[in-house]
Amino acid sequence: MMPSRGVLRVLRPAKRLHPSSPTLPHRFVSTQPQAPTISNIDTITLPTEVPQAVDPNTIGYLHSLGLDYGWGVTSTLQWTLEHIHVYTGLPWWATIASTALLGRLVLFPAYLKSADANARLNALGPIMNPLREKKTEALKRGDTAAQQQYLQEEMAVRKRAGITLRAQLAPAIFQGVFGFCGFKLIRAMAALPVPELRDGGFLWVKDLTLCDPYVILPLMMAGCVHVVARMGGESGVQNSNLEISPGMRAFTLYGLPGIVLLFMGWQPGALCVWFITTGSFGIAQAALLRMPKVRRFFKIAPIVKVKNSSPPESPFQDILKSFTEKNKQAQSGSHGLRYSPPTARAKGKKVIDAKAKSVQEDNSVAGRFKSWLGSKNSKEGDWRDYVKK
Repeated sequence: MMPSRGVLRVLRPAKRLHPSSPTLPHRFVSTQPQAPTISNIDTITLPTEVPQAVDPNTIGYLHSLGLDYGWGVTSTLQWTLEHIHVYTGLPWWATIASTALLGRLVLFPAYLKSADANARLNALGPIMNPLREKKTEALKRGDTAAQQQYLQEEMAVRKRAGITLRAQLAPAIFQGVFGFCGFKLIRAMAALPVPELRDGGFLWVKDLTLCDPYVILPLMMAGCVHVVARMGGESGVQNSNLEISPGMRAFTLYGLPGIVLLFMGWQPGALCVWFITTGSFGIAQAALLRMPKVRRFFKIAPIVKVKNSSPPESPFQDILKSFTEKNKQAQSGSHGLRYSPPTARAKGKKVIDAKAKSVQEDNSVAGRFKSWLGSKNSKEGDWRDYVKK
């Protein structure tokens, strides 16, 4: 009798599983499987060029590198910079200079209005200076009503002459925003860095991400600041009625360029190219706006040279002088007590303040004229001062 199939299955010996068999769990494997070996390593070929995500000569390349400023002036400058580089094929140093030049051309109308307002204000020196002197005297006396009166008169003169504070301050504000946004963009491009900036330089500045090794570009930038300050600003009009102390003038002409030299000496070459372009444009603009033909062409006020023999002092100097005089008077009065006669005297049934009456007479025109006649050391200049008063 033959055994059944079920009995044969039981009697059949089980297969012996190899430790590396996949049927066994990994924790029961005594040895790890061997790594596959390569017969010859020379047969492996690697790509020689790694493909870039975005072509450097296409719009959006700077954005792909991480330069994203959303909406605003910096983003507009980045858009302009990239379009100039892609569509003109200029190297990066020329692209940066062209963008800076284009931005300054956009700001030129604001400088025209500023040049017109400054020329009008300079011509009004003989009218504005006496008002400023009276306002300063009222400030020393503490007369608020007189200060407001002279201030309103000064504002009325400005309004009648067509001078607005907005026209005077707008170029400085626009230039500050433009310079800061340009600094932020070019500085970020050099800090990444944008790979094309490493060989996008010129002459001795081959790498625009590094500072100038010969410090020629920072020296040029400091020279631009010195020349613009000597010319009276980028509007081309130097206000002859504004008194500047020798120390402040020396700081503007030499101290400020020195600070610029120290700061720009450590900045990348791309940033130096940006600011040298804007500074050179400012010098050319100031020189053009000083020419009578150019001013007639743009229909702005001509520059009038006003001879001012005695320019007004600043209010801070006047306040300091008055404070010093009061301290001297207080110190001289504290040394000893002096007898002062009574200032009130009786005349009938009325009491007259003799001191107030004498002060009134001295402050009047007749009193001042008498005091001038009694002075022995009077000169022709004093008489002219009296007539002016």
